[in-house]
Amino acid sequence: MFSRMEVDRGLRDWIFDLTGLEVAVHGNEVRPGDQIVVVGNRGPGIQRLKASWGTRPTGLAKCVTDTETETVASKDDFKQAFGERRCVIPCSRWILQRQDDDEHEYSFRAQNSPGMMLAGIWFPTDEGADCVILTTKPTAMYAEFDTRMPLLLPPTKFQFWIDGELDEIEDLLQPSVEIPLEAEKVAAR
Repeated sequence: MFSRMEVDRGLRDWIFDLTGLEVAVHGNEVRPGDQIVVVGNRGPGIQRLKASWGTRPTGLAKCVTDTETETVASKDDFKQAFGERRCVIPCSRWILQRQDDDEHEYSFRAQNSPGMMLAGIWFPTDEGADCVILTTKPTAMYAEFDTRMPLLLPPTKFQFWIDGELDEIEDLLQPSVEIPLEAEKVAAR
């Protein structure tokens, strides 16, 4: 799975146009454990939530940053959040280090769009919230880089993802070919 994502300043207006929510975007790189703005449902309607990327499920010492769409509804640690607290994580791009290439990282962004909506679930905490990104089987293009990819939501479906009933969102759990990606090789850090 990818190791970090970026949220650049151009994303602010894009998020407002889609959601009607004002968000502060400072142009930063986000890594697991960092604070990130997510759009979710805390009460009636959608809201922006500050969340930490990753959670520690019961009995696990390590931080979990993602979970698979195929099993999220049946895993004890995730099924309640999947049923009640779905969210989207806006990002400009994500960065992946391929296991077979120590010299380069690869950056992925949506073609012809300043941002992407990654599907997620969130968990209330004493400090605010934690969020986890859902992953799915890769598209044909992405399969040459990794065996899993973030579940990308078409921007027009983000609210349906957050508020829809479980049986209604099933089609959204598949890799989206509606969102063509472009990959760029970048030097490893």
